[in-house]
Order: sequence, then structure tokens, then C-alpha cells
Amino acid sequence: MTDLRGPNLLVIGAARAGTTALCRSIARHPDVFLTKPKETHFLSFADQDVHFTGPGDQEMINDVAVTDVDAWRGLCAGAQSQTYRCDGSVSTLFYHQQSIPNIERYVDPGVRMVVSLREPVMRAFSSYLYLLARGHETAPSFAEALADESRRRDEGWHHLWQYRAMSHYGPQLEAFVTAFGRDSLFVFTHEELRHDRRDLLTRLCTWLDLDPAPTLGDLGEVNIGGVPKSSLLHNTMQRARASWLQPLLKRATSERFRERVRSSNLDRPELDPDLRARLVPEFAADVAVVEELLGRALPGWRE
Repeated sequence: MTDLRGPNLLVIGAARAGTTALCRSIARHPDVFLTKPKETHFLSFADQDVHFTGPGDQEMINDVAVTDVDAWRGLCAGAQSQTYRCDGSVSTLFYHQQSIPNIERYVDPGVRMVVSLREPVMRAFSSYLYLLARGHETAPSFAEALADESRRRDEGWHHLWQYRAMSHYGPQLEAFVTAFGRDSLFVFTHEELRHDRRDLLTRLCTWLDLDPAPTLGDLGEVNIGGVPKSSLLHNTMQRARASWLQPLLKRATSERFRERVRSSNLDRPELDPDLRARLVPEFAADVAVVEELLGRALPGWRE
């Protein structure tokens, strides 16, 4: 085992709750290093073979998951002088039964963990749109994708396909609070990130004992989901991502430019209000648990 220090700042979830935007913001800070890839999935799958079987799972997770501890710590080789070395794997929260023992085994005591939570129904819908935008989701509607969730889980599709399950934060968050204490977690909502990002980043940096100024520049929207307007453009971008062209394109263009091109080709459908009305009560008990853990009400999550 190497002497390198691995990540000591973990953005653990939830998926589709603004964690990519958050990680890109805090990575601007000179005292914060973000691993590449942002999502190593190490703490969820340490020492395991990762072989999820859903459409796109090979490229989305099987090929990128880092499962060897030396390789994981080696991602931070160039960041040993920085205060924080950040891993932004949102699988960590969901797979808490695996990730908590791995944090206790592989991460130094005093680790800081950041959690973003999104209103459960909209988080699930956003996950559906994300997979739709990448050409992996083939269900003709969100309702039909939800109805197929248990089959997909049983057949070994990875966590993003578990639309309902990933939105049940109560047991996930409670497990981390029990294991590490509430003071080890900085928990916020996606709504806070969207509506007052500067205030949120200022509070987060204060919690981390960092100057917030370097994190506050505008990023725009990132990683949005939706329905491709042009199949030709969408398929061209997908092929480029999976080919030898990807590293060349990354060097030749900015991340903001690539995101703007991708998002300009997406329509963003609205969630059917009737479906939302049927789904909200499913999460009521879970929302109550989260409110108790946070010590505050989340009224917009009950409507």
C-alpha cells in the first residue's frame, strides 16, 4: 500500500442533485483538488469486480470505477500539499452499507462529507431525463420506466436506473449520521444551490475553513438531461465521446462550450402533474425522516 494520502473530502450524493456543479465550483479553490474521474466509485466498490448490465452501464460505471486502493490514492498524487482532496462519487450515499465500512477502513479520521438532496420526485425525473439524453433510456415515458424499475434492479442495472430507490434518502442519510455524527456532514438542498449558490458556497467554505472567493464565479448549468432534438447531432456527439476523439476535443474546447452545445440539442419536458401527485405521497414518510435528521422542514417536498 502506498504512502499517498487519499481523498479527505467526499461529495457523497445524491445523484442528480447538483453535485457536478458543486464539485466544479469548489475545485476552483487552490486548496481543493478534485479527482479525475470525479466519480471514482471506490468507496462503493472497493476490491470488487464491477459489472453492471444495463444499457450504457459499461461506459458509465464498469469502465471507470476505481476498485484498487493504491490506484484510488494515486489519483491524488499531485495534490499532497492541498488541504482537501475531493472525491465526488454520488454512489457513496446510495450504497451506504458498503461505503461506510470502506470509509472507516480507507479514509483518514476527520473526513468531511457533503450531501446535496433534491426533492425526491424531481430527482427521480431528472435521473430519467439524464439517461434519456444519453440514449440509454428506452422506456417511452417516465411512468413506464418507473414500472420497470424492479426488473432492472434484479437484472443488475446500476444505481442511476433505480429512480425511486435513490430518492429514498432517509435510511441512507441516517446511516451516515449514525456512523460519523451529524457534524461530519454538510447537508444542503438542490433548491439552495439553484436559488442562492453564492450563499451556499460561502457557508460550505466557512465549514471547511476556506476563503469562499475562488469558488464564486458563474458556471452556468451543467449535466442537464432531456430529449435530443436532433438524433444526428446527438449520435455524433455520443460516438465522439466513445472514440479516440474525446481527449482531443477536451483539449481543444472548454467544458462550458461542450455543455452548451450538448444542452442546446435537448428539449426538457415537464413532469406530468398527475403523475407527480401520485408519486409525492410515496416519499412522505421518508421526507419526515430527513426533516428530523436536518432539524428543519422541507415544505416544498410535500406538495
